[in-house]
Amino acid sequence: MGTLLSQSNKMSRSYTIRKMNGVEYLRRSMAYPYGCIGDEWMGYRLEDIRRSIPVEGEQADAGDFPKNIQEHFWIRPGENDGDSWMACGVLTNGNYFFYTGGCDYTGFDCQGGMSLWVSNSWQSIVDHAMSRGDYALYESQTAVPPVVAAGEEPWPSLTEQEFWAIQRGLRRCHECDQLGAENHHPYLNSISLCDRCFEGYHADRGSRWEEEEVANA
Repeated sequence: MGTLLSQSNKMSRSYTIRKMNGVEYLRRSMAYPYGCIGDEWMGYRLEDIRRSIPVEGEQADAGDFPKNIQEHFWIRPGENDGDSWMACGVLTNGNYFFYTGGCDYTGFDCQGGMSLWVSNSWQSIVDHAMSRGDYALYESQTAVPPVVAAGEEPWPSLTEQEFWAIQRGLRRCHECDQLGAENHHPYLNSISLCDRCFEGYHADRGSRWEEEEVANA
């Protein structure tokens, strides 16, 4: 039964690399946990935080992680005594990685822990480094980049303001197409309007109501 459940869990995962649009705006959120790696006094030497992947023999080369990160696919910012920091991506040597770390309110130098998996196979990272919850979170916050011609961006570049608007769950305005739509259309709840268009809608309705009142007087 355990084997069947394990196989079922793996079958529910995709091995196509998914990425977070605008992930570069989250790189600085990893400065604290990454900065603790290599600190022998705190117990976070690279060899101390490495974790083995069962199906692989010799551990893949992690290089001078995290200095050799070529690209982040996804980052989940953490906080002391809260959510763990998580990140995955590819290193300059072509190997893939998945990192997770967490600490209590006092910080990594008191009560904390971190783990790093490195493999030359993205499938191994997905199957053996990410827990079911980790993968579900990764999948929910990423997408498969569309296929584009050489030299083109895989998707429209986001400004930092747009990126954080998306992170807060804001949508594009139905009228002006700007991110930041929190208000729903008064009669069509499936349509979102930004504050400016929402106010303009009511202002327009108010002026038309006044015109009708004058015409009917």
